[in-house]
Amino acid sequence: MSDVKVLFCDLGNVVVRLKDRDFHARLLEACPGLRAGALRDYLEDPRGPRFRHEVGGMDAPRFHRALVRDLGLSWGFEEFLGHFNDYFTPNRPMVRTLSLLRGRVRLWALSNTNEAHILHLKNRYRLHELFEGLILSNELGTRKPEKEIYRQALKRAGVGAGQAAYVDDVGEFVGAARALGIESFQYRFNDAEFRRWLEGLGLKPGQIRGAKAYTGC
Repeated sequence: MSDVKVLFCDLGNVVVRLKDRDFHARLLEACPGLRAGALRDYLEDPRGPRFRHEVGGMDAPRFHRALVRDLGLSWGFEEFLGHFNDYFTPNRPMVRTLSLLRGRVRLWALSNTNEAHILHLKNRYRLHELFEGLILSNELGTRKPEKEIYRQALKRAGVGAGQAAYVDDVGEFVGAARALGIESFQYRFNDAEFRRWLEGLGLKPGQIRGAKAYTGC
């Protein structure tokens, strides 16, 4: 029997694939005169609107107004929201693996996200059917790789670091979890390697067959 009681999973580029390049190309077209480098710098500024949006410091309408003011975005709010949520496609190999793990290990999501995206994901992919709980940056006011969000995840799931495992596509976030004693895996759509990692945790394929399938994706 595995010592791991809870598997925490990132959402973007783990459970769903991000269409970030496609969205950024559309966003650039809607901001006349804006250069790609300037857009990238704006979105990656840790003090900027995107990061404030991810820790609940501004809602979706305020985030949209910041883009209009700072970048000259030509989309109205509803048009922006449509493009902003057209950002995901299901990652079916991962979803199938997680679906088969249900009933063998408790599944929790742990994600840097925002109000609009998480509402869309909940409705479109029925995350409540796959995950027991959701640890979300915009609700907690802290984001990965800050230690507090991992500590809150452990506390809310009711487990210690040695009883938890974590999968994320971002190396920095994986490293932060490991620093707290959480067994972690960097996922790069390397599904066979991910399944071997699960086996190493005592979650062998023979143990997870027959679990009720999740069909949200």
